Amino acid sequence: MGWKRALKRAALAASRVAPRPDPATRRIVFCYHSVHPNRGFASSTPEIFERHVQWLKAHCNVTTLADIVANRNTNNSGRPLVALTFDDGYEDNHSYALPILSKHGVKATFFITAGLVDRDPAVLRRLQWLWGCRPDDVVPLNWEQVRELHASGMDIGAHTYSHPNLARLSAVEAADELRRSYLQPSKPCTPVRG
Repeated sequence: MGWKRALKRAALAASRVAPRPDPATRRIVFCYHSVHPNRGFASSTPEIFERHVQWLKAHCNVTTLADIVANRNTNNSGRPLVALTFDDGYEDNHSYALPILSKHGVKATFFITAGLVDRDPAVLRRLQWLWGCRPDDVVPLNWEQVRELHASGMDIGAHTYSHPNLARLSAVEAADELRRSYLQPSKPCTPVRG
């Protein structure tokens, strides 16, 4: 037992003198889904989401996911770079998250599940099952709201057509799922690509 204690003490001593990682080299991506006052599957309430945004602006450089992926954002402040993303395409992204993002001058990336926004019954059922919620709890964005997100300076990306687990699909099925998510005739704009 003495050797374990000695090893632990040596590791602790080394950690005290080892250089600390530079916060400016950190890249952090927050992924939200729903921002709603009372939905059980919501990532956050609007009030808590606004506190997140305020804290992140005060302690980090908030940028876009595309900038982080492309390493386009030079960070001379010594603070970590942070991006906010939203998955699936719930209506509350427009009604609750967008006003908060706009108020604080923060950009985000919204990954849209095309079949959800198209209100495909199979996709609606799948998301209801995944979240374990009632049918009327899953309220998708409409394409006009997606256009408004984009017009507000938000990035729009594709999040498949029907929200499957891509790791469980064959290569052909995965390619078809991705193709269908980009080729919807009602799409408002070209999705961002990392």
